[in-house]
Amino acid sequence: MVKLDEKTWMGILRSFSKEHPEWAPFARTLPFEYAVDLAREMANTDIKSPTIDKIFVPFSDLRPSDIKAVILGQDPYPDIEMAIGRAFAIPANKTPTISLRNIIHQCGSNVDCSLSKWIDQGVFLINASPVLTDTSMKETQAWTFFTAKLIKFISEQCDDVTFIFMGKLAQTYCKYIGTNSRARVVNLPHPAARGGQFALASPFDQI
Repeated sequence: MVKLDEKTWMGILRSFSKEHPEWAPFARTLPFEYAVDLAREMANTDIKSPTIDKIFVPFSDLRPSDIKAVILGQDPYPDIEMAIGRAFAIPANKTPTISLRNIIHQCGSNVDCSLSKWIDQGVFLINASPVLTDTSMKETQAWTFFTAKLIKFISEQCDDVTFIFMGKLAQTYCKYIGTNSRARVVNLPHPAARGGQFALASPFDQI
C-alpha cells in the first residue's frame, strides 16, 4: 500500500493538465476548492491500487476528440499487479479475471487482457474511482464529483459517443450526461455479477 500526504496529492492533481494537455478544458471544470478538498480527503489514506503513476493512465490513452465509447466500471482491481489504471483491463500476459473473462467471451472479438484493441478503436476505459483504498467506498465518494464532471464533459464535447455503464454503481453516473448531448447510453450488469446476468443481457448486441 502507498500513503501520500495532502501536499503530494495536491501536486498530483495540479500536474494533471500539464501531463495531459488535451484534457486541460476538462481540468478547468474542476474548481480549485475541489482539488483542495480531494487532496485533504485522500491524504494519509492507504492506496491499495493502482500505483500512483497509473491513476490517470486513461487520459494518456485518448484525446477527447478520439473517444467513440466510454466504459465505466467501479474501482481498480485490488491486486496491484493487475490494476493498470484502465477499467477491467489487466496486463496482457496475465490470466483473465472473472470480469474480464466474461467480457472477452461475450464480445466475441480478438482482444487480449489489456483491451488495447478497444483503446485503439476509441474506447475510453475508466472507473468511477481511479483508486482503491483500505476504506470501503471512501474512494468512490471522494471521486464522485471528478467522475461526474468527466461524464458531463465527454457527453458534451464528443459527438455521438456511447456510454456503457457496467454495474449498479456505474449506472448512477448516467444522470450526469449533458442534457443537450446526443450520447447513447447502455446500462449493463457488472461482468462479475452472479447468475450469469452479464451474459443474459447479451451485452454487445446492444452496442
